Amino acid sequence: MITINLLPPVKKNPFLQARHSFAIAAGLFVLCLGSFWGYLLYTEQKLETELQQVRQQHELFKPTLTQMRTATAKQQAITARQTILLALTQERPPLYAAIARLGAIIPNGVWLTEVTGDKNNLKIAGMAKNYPDVAEFLKKAQDDVMFTEFTLIRAEHDKTNANFEYRVKFKGM
Repeated sequence: MITINLLPPVKKNPFLQARHSFAIAAGLFVLCLGSFWGYLLYTEQKLETELQQVRQQHELFKPTLTQMRTATAKQQAITARQTILLALTQERPPLYAAIARLGAIIPNGVWLTEVTGDKNNLKIAGMAKNYPDVAEFLKKAQDDVMFTEFTLIRAEHDKTNANFEYRVKFKGM
């Protein structure tokens, strides 16, 4: 049956009573909280999935990272050694060329006991079987274009050997 309310508007029951308004507001509030909670769950699940993917990639890259750390450590060691080597080569003159040249011109009967360098000079000390071997070495060294300004510092002769000491200027230093 259909009911019709013929009462004047002042006496009619209000369409939305306060308790209905509170119920609707509470329902909307619960709906909003539920939606927000659902959004947070969705976001958390999405972030956990991405985190799991990142962990898997990290596990795949572990051998590469280990190799990179090893390579970095080796590179640092090489750099440190190179720095030390550069410092040493700047402090010391390059005697290798002079020693190699001396090795090429030295006769068989002569032995070098000391080759030292300071600034542009070389100090050469050695022994020989006899004086002619020392003279031959001196002649070859004076004829060589790499050596100049030979100065005899000491020459001694005993029963078995002839000892000598020269100071020479090396052009390559």
